[in-house]
Amino acid sequence: MREKIITEALQKYLQNGIKDFSMQKLADAMGISTKTFYRYFKNKEELLQEVLIFYHTAKLKEVASLIHEKKAIVVFLDVWKKAFMDEYNVNKAFFGDLHKYYPSLAKRTEQEVGEKFEIQMNLILQNGIDDGDFRNDIIPQLVIKSIFKIFWVITREKYYSGENYTIDQILKNTLGIYIKGICTPKGLDLLEEYIQFHRKNKSFL
Repeated sequence: MREKIITEALQKYLQNGIKDFSMQKLADAMGISTKTFYRYFKNKEELLQEVLIFYHTAKLKEVASLIHEKKAIVVFLDVWKKAFMDEYNVNKAFFGDLHKYYPSLAKRTEQEVGEKFEIQMNLILQNGIDDGDFRNDIIPQLVIKSIFKIFWVITREKYYSGENYTIDQILKNTLGIYIKGICTPKGLDLLEEYIQFHRKNKSFL
């Protein structure tokens, strides 16, 4: 029941934001009593903390599972594309409410997760450099921070909200260009081959 509450609360928060979704509303939506909620979580903040840990841990596991499956350059593109697609359609209120009403929790969780994510992405970048697909004059840590900033502005601050661009166009003209910019000619050829392979079935950069 504990995990069920966490997963369903996550979906409600992602769709509707956090502020207006009380424990009572969550209980009603799940068809259980608030008494059941308080058996597992002493308050909304404790539930939210578990929701955030679950949300970010799942994403970290996805990244870890990809590292040894494909070429580093392909994994790097896939990770950022999936993260972009997953978060672009999240209700802006989710992250807005999180930082406004639970700033210390947001900062603590994102710092912990961010450090783990950077370690994984740095490993992927270094593997790509060793393969000769990423340029050897880049600074991996700086590249990751720069991409994350672009990612944050677009997906969490909804910078292009209200403009007539598709999600594919935004991805192609922002993260797509940046990632291509750190590739060697060999890496660009590999990336283009991978993109064209997928483009036959679906839009992909």
